[in-house]
Amino acid sequence: MKWAFIDYENINRLDKLNLSAYKKIIIFMGHNQNKINFRETRYNENINLTIIQVNGVSKNNLDFYLSYYLGFFNEKAPKETIFHVISNDKGFNFLVDHINKTIRPCRQIEIINNLDSTC
Repeated sequence: MKWAFIDYENINRLDKLNLSAYKKIIIFMGHNQNKINFRETRYNENINLTIIQVNGVSKNNLDFYLSYYLGFFNEKAPKETIFHVISNDKGFNFLVDHINKTIRPCRQIEIINNLDSTC
């Protein structure tokens, strides 16, 4: 089972991401973002989607929220749950490595022009 933690402020779109591959999806939106772009994507089954819109504007604010919730949900998720951090932000590299080595499988998925479709 996989959970996605999406840095929407960084990637700005979800249309090529297969959200149905995830049991739980948490989207982190910046303070000034007011909509999510799915484009023409349709899902035949329900998806478990949570949106967290951060308060305030400051450098790395959303990253701190996402990091907090990774730790919070680590305590709640079944141990076999795999975490995917979906962001192009290289600042997550060390945290993802730490989680992967010490707690549970965790991987960062970057979305650059062509989506890594191994989700």
